[in-house]
Order: sequence, then structure tokens, then C-alpha cells
Amino acid sequence: MSSEILLFDGMWRRVDDAFTATGQYNQDLVSKSLEMYRLEQNQSFKFLNMWMFIRNYPQWNAMYCRVKKP
Repeated sequence: MSSEILLFDGMWRRVDDAFTATGQYNQDLVSKSLEMYRLEQNQSFKFLNMWMFIRNYPQWNAMYCRVKKP
């Protein structure tokens, strides 16, 4: 479960980086991220509510930064 959430979060961050300058709203970015996940993983993302709950927690962001480092 956490690996799927981490994978989706990475996709959301890519979409956010690409489209934030265009002024698109958060829900648009989430929709694009869900579609990206579905296309790349050949399945729907099942943990959206959990991701929405934890994504702004400092501990989650710290974990993401730790995982992302080479």
C-alpha cells in the first residue's frame, strides 16, 4: 500500500510541477495524476482518500525527500 501511495505521490508531483504555472486547480491536477497512474500501472489508484489525508503532513514530505535522494 505505501509503495503505491508513494508512486502516486511522485506522479502527482510531476503533474503539479508541469501544470501549476498554467493556473490549473488542485482537483484538475489530481484528475491528471489519477489518469497517469491508470495508464502507467494498468489499474486504478485505490488509496486516494489516504493520500489526500497524509500528503500535507510534514512526516510524509520528509519521507518523500528521503526516498527521492540518490
